Amino acid sequence: HHLYSYCGNNPTSMIDPTGHKIEDVRDEVFALAHQYSVASNRKSWLKTQWDNATKGTDSYYYFKSAYSQAIDDCFDLSCALRAKRAEYNALVDLQNRIDSGDYKSIRQSYYSAIPLYGDSGGQYNIAKNGCGIVAGIIAVSITGIDVDVHDAILQMGAAKNKIIQGAVNPIAVSEYLMQNGLTPNASNAQSLSPNSTYITYYKWVDDVDRKGSNWHYICFTTDSECNVTPYNAWCKKENISWEAFANEEGIVFQPGFTQWIK
Repeated sequence: HHLYSYCGNNPTSMIDPTGHKIEDVRDEVFALAHQYSVASNRKSWLKTQWDNATKGTDSYYYFKSAYSQAIDDCFDLSCALRAKRAEYNALVDLQNRIDSGDYKSIRQSYYSAIPLYGDSGGQYNIAKNGCGIVAGIIAVSITGIDVDVHDAILQMGAAKNKIIQGAVNPIAVSEYLMQNGLTPNASNAQSLSPNSTYITYYKWVDDVDRKGSNWHYICFTTDSECNVTPYNAWCKKENISWEAFANEEGIVFQPGFTQWIK
């Protein structure tokens, strides 16, 4: 057993505030698969016993009832297993994109299988409510810090951090960034710094194609000329002025920026 295995043997540049990792979800998949296998075998056995029981006897009605319940149990386990597999695959996909630095390919809409706020019913998930979390994860990774996306999502997406319309509390995102050693610095469009990492949120135009809240959170970086490259934004262009991005993105109100300095 390695003392720092919980944080990838890298305690100086990777934290683990919740104690969870993607492998935990994989283990849950294995556990559910085993439970489903056991339940399926029991269902088959009960069906055989019911078929072999003499009609009208106590045994006949017992095995009939038990078999009916076993069908329901298998269905519930099958749904839970399917959802957990989808969650695991989505987490692995996001982790791979983060680890490879492929930030431009990340779209929160890909990750409806990753629940937030401990909700397993699908009402709250990354696709619907996780733009702030995606922005926080990308910002931390861009600054060169290793990120465990499952741990980050559990931290920022804890039930206590749910606010109006299911959005993630911005304070939770800021706390995650600061726990990773980043320092905030308030800014605006007229005072962007070159070669920097920022997080901002804004209200954009009503657009049925966007299918979500009118408020959106993004991370963006600046180049040496202070042109911006946004991540998880509607606008896919890179290295453009903030004014051009705001016009392309359809921003109607934007309170300010926060520069995150390592």
